[in-house]
Amino acid sequence: MKKIFTLLCAFAAVTPIMAQTTEAVETTTSNSGSLGETILSIIVAVLILGATLAMLGHMIYENFIRKPHSDKHTVDEFVQARREAGLAEQSTNQEINHINSRFDEVVAMWGSIPGNDGDPIPFPLKKSHIKFGEEVLQEAINLMPTDSDTLDRLNDLAAILNTALERTFNGSKTLIITSIIVAVVLGFATGTPHFPILVGLGLVVYWFASRTPDYVLIRKELKGNGGKQSFLTRIIGGLFAGVAAAKTYKTITTYSDGSQTTDTDNSETWISLAFTLIVIVMLAAFIWIFAAINYLRNYILHF
Repeated sequence: MKKIFTLLCAFAAVTPIMAQTTEAVETTTSNSGSLGETILSIIVAVLILGATLAMLGHMIYENFIRKPHSDKHTVDEFVQARREAGLAEQSTNQEINHINSRFDEVVAMWGSIPGNDGDPIPFPLKKSHIKFGEEVLQEAINLMPTDSDTLDRLNDLAAILNTALERTFNGSKTLIITSIIVAVVLGFATGTPHFPILVGLGLVVYWFASRTPDYVLIRKELKGNGGKQSFLTRIIGGLFAGVAAAKTYKTITTYSDGSQTTDTDNSETWISLAFTLIVIVMLAAFIWIFAAINYLRNYILHF
């Protein structure tokens, strides 16, 4: 909540500045309004482009560049490192006690998940848990412990952090499929590739933006919120359910000579289908917005 509040405060602080800047530009260019509009459009485009590139760069780093924590440290490795640093080859009792006390702090701060044997296993369930665990891990590595039990705890901490930071797609596959269909159909209908390209690039970004850290998914599952369909999937599913549930009305008219005519009214079905198609096209057009929202959720706020 603190980070959400901070973002809202930042937005509230920036909004007046942007409003004043816009007003100043419009005032300065009152005699040449088109020039002011052009400058403002360029500024907005640069801001959007910069934010998009920053978002893409962050996601590329998290998915392809950031290396997992090493969980294969050995006694020989740290003995050699201590020798090269001019330290005693073996850790002192004071160093070992300090490192283990820090590990105990991590365990006390973290939550837990049930293990295979039913016993609880310490596990990070919040971004603050991850940050503190990484700080303690790096502190322990810097002290280069040579005690085998302490080293096992160090490697276990690294392995748990790696598991928690793995990412799994948690977006709407239904949105992706329907957006592809809409993009292809509209591309053929309009004869231009602009909309399909825009949607296609947006879908790629949406896919990566929807890759949620596993510790977030585990936290939701522990709270009973795991495995639920995406909000967008439920919307699309509800729209098609409405089409399927639309009624067809038949009116049978019997004449005096005994003959009958039947009139069929499918207007409800056609209205539901038209509304569904309009909403799906809008969802496909807004794919970049959904990508930005999921990026904030999964890479910045982690909720």
